[in-house]
Amino acid sequence: MLTTPLNCPPVDTMLHGLPVKPLEAAVQAAHIGVWHWDVQAGTLSYSALARSILALPDTGPVTMDMVRALTHPEDLPVTRDIARRALNPDVRGSEVYSYRINRPDNGEMRWIQAHGLAQFGVVDGVETALTYSGSIQDVTERRLLREALADQKERLRLAIEAGSLAVWDLDIATDTISPSPELNRLFGFPQDATPTADDLRRLYAPGEKERLQAVSAAQIAAGSTKVQSEVRFVLRDGQERTFLLRADIQPEQPPFKRAIGVLIDVTDRVRQEQRVTTIAMEMRHRLKNAFAVIAAIASRSWPTHDRDEGLKWFRGRLQAISSATDLMFQPDTEVLLVGDLADRIVAPYRHHDHDPIVLEGSDVAVPSALATPVAMALHELATNAVKYGALSVPEGRVTIQWEATPDKGIKIVWQEAGGPAVDTPVRSGFGSTLLGSALFPAPHQIDHVFNGDGVRCTIVLRPS
Repeated sequence: MLTTPLNCPPVDTMLHGLPVKPLEAAVQAAHIGVWHWDVQAGTLSYSALARSILALPDTGPVTMDMVRALTHPEDLPVTRDIARRALNPDVRGSEVYSYRINRPDNGEMRWIQAHGLAQFGVVDGVETALTYSGSIQDVTERRLLREALADQKERLRLAIEAGSLAVWDLDIATDTISPSPELNRLFGFPQDATPTADDLRRLYAPGEKERLQAVSAAQIAAGSTKVQSEVRFVLRDGQERTFLLRADIQPEQPPFKRAIGVLIDVTDRVRQEQRVTTIAMEMRHRLKNAFAVIAAIASRSWPTHDRDEGLKWFRGRLQAISSATDLMFQPDTEVLLVGDLADRIVAPYRHHDHDPIVLEGSDVAVPSALATPVAMALHELATNAVKYGALSVPEGRVTIQWEATPDKGIKIVWQEAGGPAVDTPVRSGFGSTLLGSALFPAPHQIDHVFNGDGVRCTIVLRPS
């Protein structure tokens, strides 16, 4: 590349009482090196700063070969073409351009931004370039930052597309929303449409606007500036869709000026969850009906000689199993202590004449969202114990212990003793899968051990 320092005539003046050269001071302050090429004489000159930027020797002549040698090979044709156009009197190119150098002192690759301007005159009756002068500046950090920002922007774009995220920005003071193509697509507007905030609010399903306002007010009152809720909309084509709304309100204290957020279409997931809930409730209903049928059959079939006492005990066991089944299908809003939950689950296997189960622990509440998984886990452990473990023989015992952990979680230990020897299963069945990631995904933890002392299962519930 052709780069050379500019030898400008000095212009002395006064600044704060001191003589300075204004042009030289300006380029030094901006960390800009200047160069000058006397085209007719074929000589190059560089300022001290230009030499430093290009890692050229501090003193001595600078040749064209030296400059070309440090220019990155892939950029050399570009810089040559720029120089040719700048020196062509019919073109007189003067664009700002960037290229790479490999510093001769350490081999480091740096980005240089350059600008040159040729001066022309008549030589032997032909208009010819006399000089070519300009500036260079090391813009490596600026270039890397720009590339990093471009990379970050591209990653964000890919993440938005992959997650089908619709980004929005609401100016609360003016109630003006800045939509995005994804937001327009989500609501069925043309891609280049600019719907107003009211246009979107009119698509709320009945009652959703008021519910969302109440949810937002509650979350803000609790000290959070992040709002999250599932919201139902009835789109312009009549379809009802459910979107997950996440918003960050700025600033952190009223009066709020801006809200930035995303909407995610979760309709399919919500519908699947509703189907699963419906199936679970249907199963619960059918199980309870089955218990009622079994009780009715027992009432008619129980031997006469021990009918009253035996039937009473049998019905009690059925009722306990029914109660445990109810617990496994409970809504997440019910709050239970670990002891109460365990007592209700193992009730079918206890009797006042023979109680093989010991419950030990303090008053620790199970998070509502984890009550059903814990109930199902204890029910599975009890069922296995009746089939194969400690509860399958009269002398068997089960101890259930629980305690709060230092990180505000809960540790529950199921320990069997006195039962038949139990070997580790050769293959995992439904029960093993259930007593694992199905009920307790990370960060929760479950450890199921089979040894000579009896089955030991440790459940550690982590705080959310």
